[in-house]
Amino acid sequence: MCMQEDFESLFRHYEASAQFQYLKSFRRARVLFEGVESCSAAHNELYNYEFHGQQIKCYYALVGSSLMLLSVVDFVHTNCER
Repeated sequence: MCMQEDFESLFRHYEASAQFQYLKSFRRARVLFEGVESCSAAHNELYNYEFHGQQIKCYYALVGSSLMLLSVVDFVHTNCER
C-alpha cells in the first residue's frame, strides 16, 4: 500500500464515502465528510496521530452546509504506481 492509500484508509475508517483533495503546493490534504459525527470522530482520534513519521494535524472547516475536516499532513503527495 502506498502513502496515499494509507492516508485515505485512515479516514475512510470513519466514513467510507470520504473525499480527498490534495493541495500539492501546500503539501496538505482536505478530507470531506458528509456526516458531522464521522468528521468529529476522525478529528478526535486522528489529531496528532503518527503517520509515516509525522503527526497529523486536523482542523475543522465549514463548506456550505457540510462540515469538512481539513487534515494537515506535511507530505509530498505521490500517486501510487499501478
